[in-house]
Amino acid sequence: IPEQFLLGILAQVSLSSRCTDENEAVVAVTTLDAMVKCRENHESLLQAGLIELVEELIHSRKDAALVITLKLICSLMERGTPDTRSSVFNVISVMKCVTALAHTKDVSQSIISDAQSILAWIAFPEEMRIINDARQRLNDEGDGIKRDLLQTGIMQKLSQYLKMITKKLESYSPNDQQLDDNEKKEQDKEDDKQIDDKDDKEESNKQTPLNKRKKRRKKKGKLDDQNRDKEIIQVSVQCKNLTLGELGLMQKVLQLIDSMVQENMVVCSEAIRTGAAKELLSLLRNLPLLEVTWQHSMTVLRLVESCGPENAPRLFTMGYGQGIIQILPHKNRMVVREMSAALTVLITQGIAMLPANKHPFKSVYVRDGIIDALFKECVQRHWSCKKSFSMFSIQGISGVNDDVSEDEKQIVEETIRSNGAIAIGCIHNAALLPTSIATSVIAQLVKTANMNIGSMCQRGLAALASLARCQENHQSLIQGGAIEMASQYINQEAVGLRLDMVGFALDLMSVFLDKGSEQTRQIVVKSIDLHRVKMMAYEKTSNAVKNSNGGQKDKRSTENADSAQKMLQWIMDPDQMRAVERETVAQLNEIMNNPDMIMLLQEMEQKEMEKRGMKGF
Repeated sequence: IPEQFLLGILAQVSLSSRCTDENEAVVAVTTLDAMVKCRENHESLLQAGLIELVEELIHSRKDAALVITLKLICSLMERGTPDTRSSVFNVISVMKCVTALAHTKDVSQSIISDAQSILAWIAFPEEMRIINDARQRLNDEGDGIKRDLLQTGIMQKLSQYLKMITKKLESYSPNDQQLDDNEKKEQDKEDDKQIDDKDDKEESNKQTPLNKRKKRRKKKGKLDDQNRDKEIIQVSVQCKNLTLGELGLMQKVLQLIDSMVQENMVVCSEAIRTGAAKELLSLLRNLPLLEVTWQHSMTVLRLVESCGPENAPRLFTMGYGQGIIQILPHKNRMVVREMSAALTVLITQGIAMLPANKHPFKSVYVRDGIIDALFKECVQRHWSCKKSFSMFSIQGISGVNDDVSEDEKQIVEETIRSNGAIAIGCIHNAALLPTSIATSVIAQLVKTANMNIGSMCQRGLAALASLARCQENHQSLIQGGAIEMASQYINQEAVGLRLDMVGFALDLMSVFLDKGSEQTRQIVVKSIDLHRVKMMAYEKTSNAVKNSNGGQKDKRSTENADSAQKMLQWIMDPDQMRAVERETVAQLNEIMNNPDMIMLLQEMEQKEMEKRGMKGF
């Protein structure tokens, strides 16, 4: 901003930021934050009294303007020079207020995270600079810069930072907190002694008790100022022996890993290779449950979603399944939603290569109590707590303890139940579902298949198909309404989301026809409108003609037509279809057991990873 305009703008912004109207104050502080994001403005802003204004705002605002003020300070840290940062750090009252906000539980998670981030700049300036530079390059240049960032060794650095934090957690002793409290008491005694010695040398007999107490508080304040750095990195009570600065560094590391691995299999592979994935798991295992935040769960979800069938077994053997179930009892609905989704993705990847076979890790999931945890903490969990994080509190718009709206609460809780049921269904792919949980799991899956969320509908139908591959589950599935639900998709005129799900419903019915008894086959045939199925099958020929004539090929209708043709073949000639399926399964098993073919597949997968990675890059 030209200097001749800057002072006038700053004066008006300063006036508006003090306004009692919250909206006007928020706009004013947001404008100030926008000015701070340009480093060339810093010198003029500092000379014009920016720090003094920030000091006033951080003490006076208790509303949304405080959220923006903290983000403004973060912008000064991220965009500023070491001198700019020192200008902020040297304002004692600001740093004391930031420290207080960094460990309180009565404000939004956004405020806590930003305050801890500011303190991290004091304790770990070089680490924060490296992370900040990488994030700015991602923001400025997009996903195309990820390959260059990997070549700088950024993932190794992030792994090292997480390892440093995890070691602190692992070294914690139950007696450490008591020792910290005792040390604080001893320090207070030492401060009092220094003040008393100073007072003894003065003419204390001439002072009144009131003046003496005032002087005592004043001197005590000076000692507090001298020990500011020690106060800033004080221990978080619930996070054991991690300092507030380390908590801030941890959040920034998680945010960068989140951004890097998102929809990028190559970066995910690099996170596994460099040990970042392992350190993330160690962090989860060592953090107290209440200290696991939405950012932790979101980073885990991004990593698992991006791993693909190739890397999923590596994450499983690393212990991600066991690590995630430790977090499922969390009281924060949003944390449980993301963690349950991550576990669901990890489990479904296990049958992605050979869907006709039993889940390769089922016995381990049973042994480690993962099925029991999914059923108890997801499918059947009763959310007794009335307050939790809302989507808004995560963004810092409302307080952490604000009531979640009823609509939002129901959607999140229903998603958690669906995630648990889907995961259990996929674990029991082509296997008997225990009768103790069958009724609840199947009822939830049928409900999930009717949700207004496309991805959830698809996963619900796929999980039902997994269970239908075992004939012993058919009676429970029929009684639970699986066939009735699928027939509604097939028989009714479908548009939009429901049209997208028709193919999956047809595939579910084909599994019943394949694995079911004669009685089950009759139930399926009677439940569907064969004329509609034949018309859908005809769509494939119709689309082929349209495409040959230069028309736009309807991919959705073509996929539905493939599923319809397959279902009709199961009705008309099941023996031939079983023979074809046996041959297909045998070929797949032969491929998976052939070292040369495995090597060829790995090379093909690597090329596909690079292709997908280049898309992300």
